[in-house]
Amino acid sequence: MSSRVPFFLRSYLASQGSLSLPGFGRIMFDMSLSPDASEANNRFPPDSLTFRAEAKGSWDPELIDFICRETGKIRPLIMSDLNSYLEFGHELTMTSKPFYIEGIGWLQQNAQHEVTLMQEDGVIAPSEIRPQRRERPRSLQRFTFPAYIRWSSIAVVLLLSSLAAALGYVAVSGIWRGLSLFQPRDAAIAPAPAKETADLAPAQLIEKPYPFVVVLEVSSRNRALKRYADLKEWGHPVRMSTKDSVKFKLYIPIRAPLPDTARHRDSLSLFFNRKVWIETHPDE
Repeated sequence: MSSRVPFFLRSYLASQGSLSLPGFGRIMFDMSLSPDASEANNRFPPDSLTFRAEAKGSWDPELIDFICRETGKIRPLIMSDLNSYLEFGHELTMTSKPFYIEGIGWLQQNAQHEVTLMQEDGVIAPSEIRPQRRERPRSLQRFTFPAYIRWSSIAVVLLLSSLAAALGYVAVSGIWRGLSLFQPRDAAIAPAPAKETADLAPAQLIEKPYPFVVVLEVSSRNRALKRYADLKEWGHPVRMSTKDSVKFKLYIPIRAPLPDTARHRDSLSLFFNRKVWIETHPDE
């Protein structure tokens, strides 16, 4: 049902006029603005959505009942699908990436950690309550630069941002080129003869390539399966294992000298924006 979650959210919002997204806020639809148009072209009429940010909140019980009737699934499974879908959205917004809900629009967190909604027609949905702006006395009004100076500043900022993005891409590409050195699971690695290993100095043993893994997370079955599928779709060489079918481990195998473990751990922690750790004995 995960792929149909946006369809149910949009259908419920179009029919009820209000939709709660826990941790984000509530979206309101002005049903007086041609409500039939939202079904005709799979979009809401322009300027028909408003958004109220709320740090907490819960799913509307009527939404759960609506999905139950449409799919025939039990409530716990529906709640699990909805929570997994929204958890992915929170991960995106926490890393300054937009969270797209098909048929509704984009949720994004700004520099002040405020969540805003941009309707799918490209218009930022207004807040339900806007504070009135107090007019400054003329003696306290700030000086405004001419328009050509403001646009020049914006152009410089965009250029610097593009350069920073290009440098970041080059750095990340270098990381993944290093990760491509590991061998696949079915390529068995023949151990070195005992005599040859015994003749090596301790420093040489440390520098020999040694298989280890970078563990990305340990989570429940539903969360792990969804995360595994997403990472595979994005091209990451991720693997998954479990000992008890309750907790599942997601990790990336790496073949490199042991002194490089900290470098790989720190690089992947920065890339995924979460804490990862090293294990030298993969439990596949």
